[in-house]
Amino acid sequence: MIVIAIKTVLVFAAYLFSFYIFGLLWNMLTKDNEPDMAVTMTAGMCIYSLAFMAYVIPLKISGVSLDRIAGVWAVIWCAGIALILVFAIRKKVFQLPFRRVLEFVTDNRLNALLFLGFNIAQILFVLAYGRWSGSTDPSEYVAYVTTSVFQNRLGFVDERTGLLREAFNTRIFTQTSLDHSAVISELTGLHPLFEIRWVTPVLYLVIGNLLLYFLAREICKNRAQQWLFFCVTEAALMIMTDSYLMQGFYYYFRNYEGKNYNCAVLLPVMAWVFWRLYHDPEDRKALRFGVLCAAGSYPFTGTTMFLVPVLCMGLLPAMVGSKRKIHVLADIVILSIPSIVYAGYYMAVGKGFISLAISP
Repeated sequence: MIVIAIKTVLVFAAYLFSFYIFGLLWNMLTKDNEPDMAVTMTAGMCIYSLAFMAYVIPLKISGVSLDRIAGVWAVIWCAGIALILVFAIRKKVFQLPFRRVLEFVTDNRLNALLFLGFNIAQILFVLAYGRWSGSTDPSEYVAYVTTSVFQNRLGFVDERTGLLREAFNTRIFTQTSLDHSAVISELTGLHPLFEIRWVTPVLYLVIGNLLLYFLAREICKNRAQQWLFFCVTEAALMIMTDSYLMQGFYYYFRNYEGKNYNCAVLLPVMAWVFWRLYHDPEDRKALRFGVLCAAGSYPFTGTTMFLVPVLCMGLLPAMVGSKRKIHVLADIVILSIPSIVYAGYYMAVGKGFISLAISP
């Protein structure tokens, strides 16, 4: 068990390191000279996940074996990190997000300790109780990864029956975070249950907490108010992710399914984007980040196609009394583009224009 725990921690650390490095790429592309760690990590997660999605879907459809997919991805992964590191070091941007963290810790030690303690408490709770579920849906997530690893094919075998599929599961076909979990299990030897039930849920929570506190510091200047805002928002998220069983069901107990990306990551992102756009409808930095995170939901969940357009209605009050109504309307349209694209794909599949049939 000690070996499994160490391996799990190392895999978790590898995720964070990869997200940070790919986040540096975002910082360089957007020429952000004062990047926040929350933005860096979230942007890195989106870019990394979208890159893997673009890589794995053609191979998945072609029926390439998992071991080959994993081996090639390991090379691409390492090469990408090395290349980004070279540019980041040359441009002297590698350490910039850490400087912001150090400034926060030295200036706000009590809140930093409270934030760290809160994350540790959440992680321990999820590791202890987060594996409970009250439905059969986990078979479409946990068993998908497990079956893919043991069958050495991604999505070819029905995880409920063990029989070969005639077509890929449409509902989770683009949810390549599951395929990535299978790849990680193949590369590291970590059992799929530990990867998807321990590592993945903690990643959502930690990055989501970074975003929430980033939002708190953006809105509240008083230190006590920042912590109060963070705690109240955490409670609100837990209440909003309830089910017929209990509060926080999807936030703590079924947060490995990908849909938790919406409440843990996308909601704080959009709240920050709206806050910035209310002050300046022409804030391209916030708008680009919002579009990236909306598109970055593709590998995790398709339900974003409903969520983002509804959320964007929150920008409508900004048009009242504003002299820049056209800019606000343009912001709404631009932020909704990733959702419109995914909805188009989903309808095309449903109408049979895009076939997900598996060739014999």
